[in-house]
Amino acid sequence: MDAINGIGPENAKLLLRELKSVKKIKEADLPILAAIIGIGKANLVYNHFRAQKDKKD
Repeated sequence: MDAINGIGPENAKLLLRELKSVKKIKEADLPILAAIIGIGKANLVYNHFRAQKDKKD
């Protein structure tokens, strides 16, 4: 998650503490992410992983 501009180590730790793995973070819905780190940062994470997925498809 270091590649996501605006998501620092504290937010990454919060997400990993709650969701337990990067895989689960990638698969999480926006409301789940927002409940952990707030809607603004959740949008950054959500959009980052959706963009990666779209490139693979």
